[in-house]
Amino acid sequence: MAVPKLRPRRAQLPKLLPSDDRIYSTRRWSELARSIKRQRPICEHCGEAVAEECHHIMTLLQAPHLAFEPSNIASLCRSCHHDIHKGRVTLERKPRGDEPRVLLG
Repeated sequence: MAVPKLRPRRAQLPKLLPSDDRIYSTRRWSELARSIKRQRPICEHCGEAVAEECHHIMTLLQAPHLAFEPSNIASLCRSCHHDIHKGRVTLERKPRGDEPRVLLG
């Protein structure tokens, strides 16, 4: 007779799973986002507005191992970031020399 697999309770899981939204409240994320916005101060989608937010190109659920990988993070203005989350725009990373850039998908 097979023993049923029990799902661990949330309290039993590691404190921060890469696919967990709590990652955005960590010091590590804050410092990384600040660094990325300093390196890429203009929105990588529209190329016009000041980048105020950082966005994972491959989501935390798709690629948890890329949660803190700068090449998987785009610096975006609020408007473009909002459009991406509403599904109006998709992002795709295309290399250009050493520096990756984000294009409309």
